Amino acid sequence: MITSTGRQKDLQRILDNLDHATYVLDGNTQIIPFYDTKIENDILHIYLYLDESVKGNITNFKVIDKNGDVYIDRADSINKSDLKGVYVAFSYKYDVKEVPNVLR
Repeated sequence: MITSTGRQKDLQRILDNLDHATYVLDGNTQIIPFYDTKIENDILHIYLYLDESVKGNITNFKVIDKNGDVYIDRADSINKSDLKGVYVAFSYKYDVKEVPNVLR
């Protein structure tokens, strides 16, 4: 069984490998840094903040790793005005299960 400490270390390694996020605004891909991140109770939380300057149809949120690969892909759609900012949250529970010995 992987201990709580082991899971926390795994989650930290995942987080350390993530670089930024992207989204599509009215058909154009935009790059955005993470607003905040945290690890809590085996859950990885990533927060983005789209401020008042961002307005229009926002789709296809992606979290990109340091190699430029898509790590998380979510096809949300938000129609945002310029009246206020919007937070976007990604939260993923980390769960590892032991499997029977597969060697024969």
